[in-house]
Amino acid sequence: TRMYHYVDIPLNFTEAQNYCREKFTDLATIRSMEDMNMLNRTTGMTDGMWIGLNDDLKSWKTALANQTCVVIDIDGEWHDRDCEYKLRSVYTNANGKSYVLVSMMQTWKEAQAYCRQYHTDLASVENAEENEALRSLITTGLVWTGLYRVPWTWSDKSSSNFTNWYPGEPDNVNNNQHCVFESALHQWSDTECSRKLGFLCHEGNTQKFQYYQDKLRSLSQIIMCLFGWLETAATENFTHTKRKRLLTFLLPPQMSSQLTNQGWTNFKLRWSFQPRKLKEEKDEDYCEV
Repeated sequence: TRMYHYVDIPLNFTEAQNYCREKFTDLATIRSMEDMNMLNRTTGMTDGMWIGLNDDLKSWKTALANQTCVVIDIDGEWHDRDCEYKLRSVYTNANGKSYVLVSMMQTWKEAQAYCRQYHTDLASVENAEENEALRSLITTGLVWTGLYRVPWTWSDKSSSNFTNWYPGEPDNVNNNQHCVFESALHQWSDTECSRKLGFLCHEGNTQKFQYYQDKLRSLSQIIMCLFGWLETAATENFTHTKRKRLLTFLLPPQMSSQLTNQGWTNFKLRWSFQPRKLKEEKDEDYCEV
């Protein structure tokens, strides 16, 4: 069962996120009116409180969905626009070396579907030369490209679409309001992520595994780099026993430092070695977190 916890400590969004992940599970994801009805503030908590919804400005992707979408203008400059505008579009030719202009006026999603059905996909641009090639096709107005951004996502990476915005929100005043707080009436507004506010955490029945999947991918990269060094340093006389001793002595402290820098807390590392088969030239070691 999911539980919610109000924390009346003024922190910015990132600090509150780290606190919730350490003490509970994450900043709160609110999935439904049923969840809303579970929220009970302590008497006196009248200020805004962070929840887990935020607008990640680094979440630009290519040609996959229809959220905040990108156009290119006659000067080759890019702008974000509401995906429901009807504009012309550009797709990448099948050989991947040229662009083709589509003169039909379509929303971003319609343009994407059209390009995928009849051609390849909406255009992607990887360098200045490609940007110039695309720009040369535009004689007037704006044209859809394949770039888009999902504007509001939950801290725990869950896919809930439930919202409870205060009327007129989000308004992104001064283009600097990318994090969300709830009022005493549980209505949501966007504001600067640097503000110091109390916050709402949740625990139990969550998407926490998805959050740690990203961490584990980083861990596997660290392990691969370290094993690559060991393979390079090893000689024919570098026995399994010596290697095991080196791993036990060297790797956990280094990985502990790396993981701490990535935001991991309250973890322990230990090695578990499988018996080596005589017929195998190499053995495999496994790290349990």
